[in-house]
Amino acid sequence: MDAVRLPPTGSTAVSFGVGAIAIVGAVGIFALIGFLGFSPIAAREDLPEVKTRARPLIRAIDRFIASEGRPPASLDELLPNYLDQIPTPLSAARPHFSYFKSPEARLEAGCWELVVWCGGGLDLDSNEQLLFQSKGRSWRYCPK
Repeated sequence: MDAVRLPPTGSTAVSFGVGAIAIVGAVGIFALIGFLGFSPIAAREDLPEVKTRARPLIRAIDRFIASEGRPPASLDELLPNYLDQIPTPLSAARPHFSYFKSPEARLEAGCWELVVWCGGGLDLDSNEQLLFQSKGRSWRYCPK
């Protein structure tokens, strides 16, 4: 009868298994870090690209107001008559434009604004933002 032979404790097979687990774990950690937003919009530097990406959205809101006589309740109300899809800013950490309209306390009647939250990393409560306000028809950077 043949005896079953187990590999010695320090064998290559065991080392390979531990190494594979370490690699899979490291990949998972990097994926989690990316998901949490370690690729933030670089705020001022990215403003020209954010403005370009927002241009069709701003035009669609303007056309909606001209047609309906009021700002849209949400950006989804622009679909499909005014836009095929809502454009995105640059960052995977902040994958959408936030939209606010009156009667928000800070906005006058009929006004609206688009916001791209910047920040990123583990600072998910960052108040940094790129802001377009309909009243002044202009973009501005708002630091923390």
